[in-house]
Amino acid sequence: MGKVAHSLEKWIRSASKILSWVGLAVILVIVFWTAADVILRAFGRPITGTVELTEHLMIILICSGLAFAAAQKGHIVIDVVASYFPKKLQAYCDVFVSFVSLGIFSLLSWRLFLYAGDKWSAGELSSTLKMSITPFAYFASFAIAMLCLVLLVDFINALNKAIRQ
Repeated sequence: MGKVAHSLEKWIRSASKILSWVGLAVILVIVFWTAADVILRAFGRPITGTVELTEHLMIILICSGLAFAAAQKGHIVIDVVASYFPKKLQAYCDVFVSFVSLGIFSLLSWRLFLYAGDKWSAGELSSTLKMSITPFAYFASFAIAMLCLVLLVDFINALNKAIRQ
């Protein structure tokens, strides 16, 4: 792998780690917000919109960890059949899977970006808190774009490995 690709990989790993810290902060907000709601509910004063806010924050929580998990190779890999393939065929399978994954998540990021734009221009708000889902959709699009960068590096590495085989 060349210097540029190595530098890109290093930058992506750092950025994905920062993104995962955002997820950590969000889960703490969810925990404390929900605990406060439960306590106040016991006194007959629940916090309005807790469920809706939690739903919106879950978008950030889930998407913020995807790139970091992918960069750390933390996602599940099932290679029951592929482990019996010759090394060269395994390398080509890795190229194919990396390419398809990159394509699917690129499409998802792009469509989420368009979805956020549609929600923004329509001025659509949530039912209870009357807040826009737009920032959450844009965040999801950005976080998945970060995942795409990780998948791009994986694709380049898999391609290099397949060429060397």
